[in-house]
Amino acid sequence: MSDMKNLEREVAELKKIIESKKILTYPPLQKNEIKEFCEKYEVDLPKEYVLFLTEIGDGWKKTQNDIYSTINMNQLSKSYSEGEYLKKEFPFTNGWIWENGSCEEWPQLEDEKDEEYEERLMQLEESAQYGQITLIDVGCGGSWNLIISGKCKGQIWFVCGEGVMPCTDRFTFFEWIKKWLNGIKEMGDYLYFK
Repeated sequence: MSDMKNLEREVAELKKIIESKKILTYPPLQKNEIKEFCEKYEVDLPKEYVLFLTEIGDGWKKTQNDIYSTINMNQLSKSYSEGEYLKKEFPFTNGWIWENGSCEEWPQLEDEKDEEYEERLMQLEESAQYGQITLIDVGCGGSWNLIISGKCKGQIWFVCGEGVMPCTDRFTFFEWIKKWLNGIKEMGDYLYFK
């Protein structure tokens, strides 16, 4: 089966799940709106996310009914805080918890002064905001984000004030959203800690 046929099947499955749970989506975006967004911020959104935005909806509203309860999924226009950060490449391939002081992936260089090393780590911490959009803000500074650039493009990562972490199975947008919609909201077991 072709890639597009698989994606169409995934969209149809997601539509059924969303309808069955009575989730109210925002109206879908037009392809020209996606194109304008991508041109404005010099980004290329992952195909699965574009299909969701154009075929299903531009996020969804907070839902609480007799069948299902979920917090809102951000609309594309509300999914980022700094437009300049969108076009910068997401630099990580493994999780990094900077709050615990561990930095095995970026050790201090032999000839690097302590102040230089601290500055480099601060820049790396800031870069944890690059190349991603926030899908679902779970509160207390934590959110599920879609990576839109770099080696992990198309994957879902958990981002918070203490660090960044991919899912253990490196979920794509469709894989992750199905798990969320099927009630697996406490996804801490799916986070990857190296």
